[in-house]
Amino acid sequence: MQEEPPNWMVLKDCAEELTRAGRTPFTRQDLIAAVQAHFPDRGESSLNPMIQGMTVNLKGGAPGGVGKEVFVSVGRGLFQLLEGAAATGTARDVEDSAARPVREARLPTRPVPTPALTFSSTPPLVLVSCVKSKRSVPAAAQELYISAWFQKAHTYVRSHDLPWFILSAKYGLVDPGMWLDPYELTLNELPVQRRRVWADEVMRDLRPHLQAGQTVLLLAGRRYREFLVPQLEALGYPVETPLAHLPGLGAQQTWIDTHTRRE
Repeated sequence: MQEEPPNWMVLKDCAEELTRAGRTPFTRQDLIAAVQAHFPDRGESSLNPMIQGMTVNLKGGAPGGVGKEVFVSVGRGLFQLLEGAAATGTARDVEDSAARPVREARLPTRPVPTPALTFSSTPPLVLVSCVKSKRSVPAAAQELYISAWFQKAHTYVRSHDLPWFILSAKYGLVDPGMWLDPYELTLNELPVQRRRVWADEVMRDLRPHLQAGQTVLLLAGRRYREFLVPQLEALGYPVETPLAHLPGLGAQQTWIDTHTRRE
């Protein structure tokens, strides 16, 4: 019976699959979904620390991944293969691979998974930032914001049936069903100290809704992320920011559309 490859090797192979398919940079969830398409029993609790250890510019992680130098973090929650990683490895990697079949035989033959994200354990909690375009009359928060970007983000959350909140520059952490009056305020208009206070208040209201180790998925601009992400990570919550390095609203909307589940 052929021995199954270790997590670090499977993660590397799946990252190469994603890269060949043009899906780079990728998120942790993209990579974990790719692994689970081949090995459904491999969970986030073992894969996440391995990704951390295999990433050259991140600290910590699983001992089996530390020193592998396969991934590079290119932004919060985004990764890509380290240049040359597909062709080279550490001396230990070479020794390990000598005792194994060639890489083409390591993974079962299956198609590259579809772009829709899958979540194997606790679903992530999604935070969606408010937008400038709003209705002119009071409405439930999820109906108040009417830009195409926000509507796509709303559809994405519903398609995955994920828990979510809205990040409002005026009202802070907002339940989607909360009735709001229209307003004109963005975090871009606030000085840094007021943005810090805003983030502290959001964290105060958010913590009771988070489960231990739950991933927080932020669909939000830089000003909404800047002081939230460090606080979340300091408390041990993994953070994904898949839109952070996409150039413009068009690219962000394309990502959201691609990862929205279809009936």
